[in-house]
Amino acid sequence: MNKQFDKITQLSKAKLFIEEKNNYKHKKVINGIIKIRNNGIKIGNVFLEYKNIKGLSTFLKRYTEFIYENKYIIRIKTENESLLLYYLLRRYKDVYSNN
Repeated sequence: MNKQFDKITQLSKAKLFIEEKNNYKHKKVINGIIKIRNNGIKIGNVFLEYKNIKGLSTFLKRYTEFIYENKYIIRIKTENESLLLYYLLRRYKDVYSNN
């Protein structure tokens, strides 16, 4: 199964929601393709490093959510790949970030 994950370099289009953790104000909404790298994911022009991801979860079939840099709540909406993204993030976070 890990070899299958290694072959995935990008997922379909997604919508990235960035919200401030302390006051829940929307900071940004970005559309783009999810690109999977060894040290993080990229959506549009935003790069999110695995080492700064905490509290990873998935909900409502389409959303993957986590806290980033202890400052932001990140929600990623995909049509059908939320669970796959969740498992990819968990795997890469464990393997590459040493957290």
